[in-house]
Amino acid sequence: MSRDTARYDIALGQVLRQSLEIVPSDAAHGETWSFLALVLLPDVCAARFPDLHADRMIGTPSKHALRRVWDREEVLLELLDPAHPKPLGEDELFQLFDRTALVRDHRLVRALVAAVLKSGEGDRSSWARQLYKRITFLTGARLLDVLSDQELDDLVRSEAAKIEGSEPAEPFSRLKVRLPSDPTELKFTLSLTDAWASRVDAFMPAGVFELDVRSVGAVDAARRMVGRLDDSVGPSEFETAVLELMLDAQYLHLFAGEAIELARSNLQRSQSQKR
Repeated sequence: MSRDTARYDIALGQVLRQSLEIVPSDAAHGETWSFLALVLLPDVCAARFPDLHADRMIGTPSKHALRRVWDREEVLLELLDPAHPKPLGEDELFQLFDRTALVRDHRLVRALVAAVLKSGEGDRSSWARQLYKRITFLTGARLLDVLSDQELDDLVRSEAAKIEGSEPAEPFSRLKVRLPSDPTELKFTLSLTDAWASRVDAFMPAGVFELDVRSVGAVDAARRMVGRLDDSVGPSEFETAVLELMLDAQYLHLFAGEAIELARSNLQRSQSQKR
């Protein structure tokens, strides 16, 4: 897709949003867009899609010639800038807006688009597709709607940094935690933050574990971390330190039997890999 075509789509979306003054409830009706495409603006649709395929005239929101650009403008606003040296293309936007797990949260969509625009990757469409897939996977295990804007940005930045060839994300220098009132939990939390600060890989991009610590506390975050560890990859230095803390006799009662067994098996695997 040429940059001129991308700029045409952006300009069309801006004109439609400014001229129609349509409310989202009306925009949700397919009949509205069918009328616009078939009766009022068929020439505009034909200019963009000369074959006039049915999907472009009466199709789904992510494919309709008019509705798709209005939806994008409604959500992204200033992020869709026709003057940008490399504006977002059709593939980058379609792959995002066609994923209902992502597009239902407009804050998340904006965070993803901002990350794509900042990407210096040559094949940006492929890079964006990988990022969308990673975040879509996370929506199955987490309710991202409850995260703050900053936490969403941190999460997207973290996942973007994990894609091969990405620029390193800015690190967190400190682990932000909720301090519990229970003395044993408090001691575990402080030990965990000490482990974080003393290890090189503590200065990693903010990810799911860091967000868990902030939202549910150190004990539950450690429990969730164990459940996410990949059997095919050994735990990192920091993850190993957390496993050792969980298996410390004074903290065993904080965790259920399944979490302890997972921690023990992962720690044994880590130790065997070092031999």
